[in-house]
Amino acid sequence: MPGVVKLNPDSVIYDENGHAIGVVLDGAVYRLAVDANLSEWIGSTAPTVGQKAKAASIPVVLPSDQVVPISGGGGIFAGSADIIKTSEFTISTRTEAVLSAVSYTVTTGKTFYLSYVGGMVFAPLSYILRLKVAGTTKIMTMAWQDAIGGIPFPLPILFATSGQQITLTYEAQIPRGTAWAGFTGFEI
Repeated sequence: MPGVVKLNPDSVIYDENGHAIGVVLDGAVYRLAVDANLSEWIGSTAPTVGQKAKAASIPVVLPSDQVVPISGGGGIFAGSADIIKTSEFTISTRTEAVLSAVSYTVTTGKTFYLSYVGGMVFAPLSYILRLKVAGTTKIMTMAWQDAIGGIPFPLPILFATSGQQITLTYEAQIPRGTAWAGFTGFEI
């Protein structure tokens, strides 16, 4: 038959540049296996690794379980400001207590996006963390001994708006030991 070529796993055919293209048995289907000649590809007009114009970039897919660090002040978040509020403190009460060193008021005319909240205890106990906006609990999590208990947000969430105060509180099992707690995000 004209235009039909019979291929088997031992077949070798060549492209227009003389590069060998093998044949691979994939299940019950024979497919062409193309090996790219990297020395010709890198530096060519084909997409390559490294910084380049958007039009020449290779699309990238990020897995849903990967935390993507956001750096404010550039890129798609031009004009944003990173907000990092953390504190190491002595656990002094069993009742809910505000960590005043971790409080933050969103700048007038800005919006705050949350990317992480969490904590850790340096004593054999655990405590509850509450992240609040204007006094209302929005997120609650736990921290425990020698393990960071936190919630990362791979895509930052809109959390508070202009003038709203963000506070972090803790409530411990017993009033002793030291702990760490904080939250991060950016405002734009």
